[in-house]
Amino acid sequence: MKRSLKERIQIWRPFEESFGEQKEIISISLDKDYCWFGEFWVDTNYRPGGVGNSLFEANRHLDTFNAKEKMLAFKNQALELANSERTNHIFSLQGCDFAYVNATLNYDQMDKVIQYWNHHHSDEIEIIYSTPS
Repeated sequence: MKRSLKERIQIWRPFEESFGEQKEIISISLDKDYCWFGEFWVDTNYRPGGVGNSLFEANRHLDTFNAKEKMLAFKNQALELANSERTNHIFSLQGCDFAYVNATLNYDQMDKVIQYWNHHHSDEIEIIYSTPS
């Protein structure tokens, strides 16, 4: 319902009576969970039976090269989220319960995805790290 009304992101002012708009918390309604996009779950505790859990590989000279397929999957999932927002910014969480057992692997993979995407597709969508506060 929130997705179809484009009301997933809200600003909550918990002490508005006392502080007015000085204190704000951004909140988001999630559709199902707060895990990675399906094809990007690469943690040591990867989702059993998950599809496409191979590591992101951008080197065209390797047999494991999969950047084009992964980026198409990323784009489709990002556009699906974008269609549920009122603005041109989307909020996509990257993690899950008991995730980041291997944080080095996770951040290395995110860095590679962001770098590859922004080099090849930043005219469409720009990806950045962000910690809303």
